[in-house]
Amino acid sequence: MSEAAGEVDELGWRRSLAAAYGRDAGYLWGLGYRLTGSAALAEDLVQETFVRALRRPPADRAAPLRPWLTRVAVNLGIDALRRRRARAYDGPWLPEPIDTAALVDPGADVEAQSAGREGLTLAFVALLERLSPQQRAVVILRDVLGLSVGEAAAALGVAEGNVKVAHHRARARLGVTLEPSAPAPTVCERHQALLGALFAAIAAGDQAQVVGLLAGDVEVITDGGGVVRAARRVVRGADDVARLLLGLARKGPPVAGMRMREINCLPALEIDAAADDPRNASRMIFQVVVGADGAIAQILSVLAPAKLAGLGRGPWARPLVAPGEIGATGEP
Repeated sequence: MSEAAGEVDELGWRRSLAAAYGRDAGYLWGLGYRLTGSAALAEDLVQETFVRALRRPPADRAAPLRPWLTRVAVNLGIDALRRRRARAYDGPWLPEPIDTAALVDPGADVEAQSAGREGLTLAFVALLERLSPQQRAVVILRDVLGLSVGEAAAALGVAEGNVKVAHHRARARLGVTLEPSAPAPTVCERHQALLGALFAAIAAGDQAQVVGLLAGDVEVITDGGGVVRAARRVVRGADDVARLLLGLARKGPPVAGMRMREINCLPALEIDAAADDPRNASRMIFQVVVGADGAIAQILSVLAPAKLAGLGRGPWARPLVAPGEIGATGEP
């Protein structure tokens, strides 16, 4: 191939990658977020995936690009997950919350938009922490993204039998029926009503009313990241949870503002506090999980400042920026 032909070929490849970035960056970000539980890490994974495509492109550039990008991103995501887990974490861990209110692609059909919201709830991503990195990847690829056994095996670089075994073990380890579907509007309405009722009862100091909203085996998971004061263990049982919530309301800093917003596809309460001590959280996100009996089965509370500072990092709120070389033509 002549030097001029090579330059034209590289230019065409960069343009192909630019088109793929516009088409698949959000898909890859969602894959990375579900794998790692971190919006910031997911953004890094998208960048690194396309940098690799530039520097070490697939052997067959004419083949569909998404499977190759998925394979690179999922393996980068597994490595990032292992590195995150290798670092000690102070207290319970929860995923980094993301604002999904703007998770709408005007060019996508209803089915595609719904698929983009599947498996994004805080509770679902937190549940995946029970799995090994490979099991987690298999569940995401098979149950959330809907890949076939063969496609998942190709993405992971393993035999199809390995995918089947990992999938079976993951479901057994979770001990529940996986429900990655995007929450229906009626589910969101129920969550919002219970969340509002819970905090109204807390504000009124009514312990009996708080207990009445909770399942008997309810649990509270609080992620302070070791930076702000937070429960260092999961608190379980309606009476203990009610005492914890009412005690925090009495002893904590005064509330400066409160609003309902959509976080990870479900209603959440964002609270600002007038904290004069840096060890007290000045911003908090609360979300509930409703059990089959209609009572609150779980309360998820994210207080870690670093996780809340990145609340707008989702590609739908702040568009991802492609690596500079992609789409560069060298033309004036």
